Amino acid sequence: MGKVEAAALIVGIVMPLLVTLLKQAGWPKKVNFVIALVACAGAGVLTAWASGLFTGTAVIVAIATIFTIAQTEYRLFFAGTEIEELVNYRTSIAK
Repeated sequence: MGKVEAAALIVGIVMPLLVTLLKQAGWPKKVNFVIALVACAGAGVLTAWASGLFTGTAVIVAIATIFTIAQTEYRLFFAGTEIEELVNYRTSIAK
């Protein structure tokens, strides 16, 4: 595992909480999914850059790793829990 993959793994673990802060309770699920995708893409670009390997391949690997880890963690441990509902509702502007 290289520097980019290791950093992307760590970033992917914290992404569900960050995405929950960005999502809006009153918006459709598709819009919130796009928000998650864009957030993971941005995090992937920043992770590749911070790792010192800012190449096309490193960016794609970082984005894919972050998105996969974030979605897996979200669906297994975070989706539908009281924590998600509480954070999403309290931080949403559009209810």
